[in-house]
Amino acid sequence: MNLDFLQPAVPSTARFSYSFAIPKALQGEKFKVIYWDDEEGAWVTLPYRLIINGEVVSMPLYRDRPDRRVVLEGVQTSNDGMLEFMTNFPGVFVMVLDS
Repeated sequence: MNLDFLQPAVPSTARFSYSFAIPKALQGEKFKVIYWDDEEGAWVTLPYRLIINGEVVSMPLYRDRPDRRVVLEGVQTSNDGMLEFMTNFPGVFVMVLDS
């Protein structure tokens, strides 16, 4: 999935919801989502959804340094066979099996 056409005009308050359909033959497998970071020239694994005291926790793309890119809701598998997450940035996202 690629939403690069929106950059650089994306405000920091943007919210992008992503959903990938998990093929029936692969339902029950564990997946992760990777993001191509043009600035770093590398793939970055998005965090899984974290809930503390009933609230979904947002996390910066890079935990070890400040970054304007935030994963608003980490990766999770829904009951209807979708892999879902939310960010405040567009880009190239790929769903892969988590080995």
